[in-house]
Amino acid sequence: MCLRGIRPHFKVPLSTLTIICSRESIEQVHWFKKILSNYKELESTNIQILKDLRPGLQELTPCTTSERTEGGWDFEDYDRLSSGLNYVLRALREQNNHQKKVRDKDIMIDITGGQKPTSVAAAAITFNRKVKMQYVQTNKPWNVVSYDVIYINDED
Repeated sequence: MCLRGIRPHFKVPLSTLTIICSRESIEQVHWFKKILSNYKELESTNIQILKDLRPGLQELTPCTTSERTEGGWDFEDYDRLSSGLNYVLRALREQNNHQKKVRDKDIMIDITGGQKPTSVAAAAITFNRKVKMQYVQTNKPWNVVSYDVIYINDED
């Protein structure tokens, strides 16, 4: 499903792909990196992992083909996930090392994988921003659907 979500973005070179792994899937991310390295469309893409380093710390680190066992996220911890996603958005806006800063309108968050709290946190982080989210249908034809979420309070 991750590859299905990435493929529509091959038309414009991806500058950065950030992977957020659960505590269980962090042990498999090196295999995913090996698969991604077979795509010439991704050869100039900065592929990174958002690591959860308790207490209260996050870190973006390059995704490599080396096995990892630490830094996975608790996909049931909504507050930590929200904090981590905010960290990624800030980091993308403030990029350095000669990388161009990323504008909100150029950011897409895929909510396909993970548990429901993960999807809710990722969706909520896009409310009233130019950041979009996408979802890969879990049944044929596996379309990639994107959303621009606006929250309106009817009581205002």
